[in-house]
This record gives sequence, C-alpha cells and structure tokens, in this order.
Amino acid sequence: MEGDYNRARELVDELKSSLEQHIIDEEAVILKEALRLLGREDCKDIIEVFQQHKPIMNFVYQYIISIDSLQSGISIIKELKKLIDQHYEKEEVEIFPRILKLYLKDKPV
Repeated sequence: MEGDYNRARELVDELKSSLEQHIIDEEAVILKEALRLLGREDCKDIIEVFQQHKPIMNFVYQYIISIDSLQSGISIIKELKKLIDQHYEKEEVEIFPRILKLYLKDKPV
C-alpha cells in the first residue's frame, strides 16, 4: 500500500509541476503576445480559457490533499492495529491467565 501511495504521489507531483510550468508559459508568453497583437477586447475568449487554469490547479491541490489524507489515515489504522494487537496479547498472555489463576485459588470448592 505504501508503494501505491508513493507512486500516486510521485505521479501527481509530476502532473502538478508540469501544469504549473504550462500555466506560467502560457500566461507569460502566449497571453502577453495575444494581448499585444489583438488587444484586450479581442482576447476575451483566450482570457476565459486561461482563467480555467485556477480551477484546474485547485482540483490538483485537492487531489494531493486527498491522497495525503488517505495515506495518513492508513498510517493511523496501522498504528491502531499494532496497539490493539499489543493490548490483546498482554491481556490474553499475561493478565487473564494471572487473574484466572488467582480466582481459581480463591474460589471455594
């Protein structure tokens, strides 16, 4: 499971970096030249398309948060299972037999 998380995170980090660079390039070069060549009024459709960059990146950031939260949840469950296993082991191997032995000694026949 850890390997799956690491691979998913690696892929989404690559996607994030690629999209961030794509946005920088488009807005710094293409939009700048479109505005210069066409003027703001004739660039409304271009601007509208480029305004989609923000919600696209928001989805990427939300996805990163969701896979990080999932990984955190998996880690918490693993720790909980470990703690419960240790707890049961102590009860079953040490505490219950000790109390049962004392109980049987103390119990009138």
